[in-house]
Amino acid sequence: MKKLVLSMAGALAMIGVHTPAVAAANHYNKIVEDVHVHSGGTCILFRLNGVALADPSSTNEPWIALSRDHPAFAEMFAILLTGAASKRTMNVHLSGMTCSTPAAFIVALN
Repeated sequence: MKKLVLSMAGALAMIGVHTPAVAAANHYNKIVEDVHVHSGGTCILFRLNGVALADPSSTNEPWIALSRDHPAFAEMFAILLTGAASKRTMNVHLSGMTCSTPAAFIVALN
C-alpha cells in the first residue's frame, strides 16, 4: 500500500513557525494514542503510543504539535485522524518547535 507522506519543512520555514535550532527526532511504526483539539488554539497536539519524550533534545513531554497556520494543515490532520481511527502505524519525523512543542516535519501512514 502506498504511504501518504507530507513534508512540512519548506512551508513551516516560510511562515516562521519552524525553529531549526532543535535537533530532529524520528518515531517509526507508532500508533496515535491521543489527539487534543482546543477551540481557538493555534495547534493540534497528539501523542504516540510508547513515546515518553517526543524530542528529548527540546522538551520533557510526549506531545507533538501540528500548527493550524500551516498551508497543509488539513491534509496532515486527516492523516493523523486516519491513523488514530484505524490504529495503523505511522512514522513521524520532528524538526523544530511550534506552539512551544516539538513540531511534526513529516507524517507517514504505513
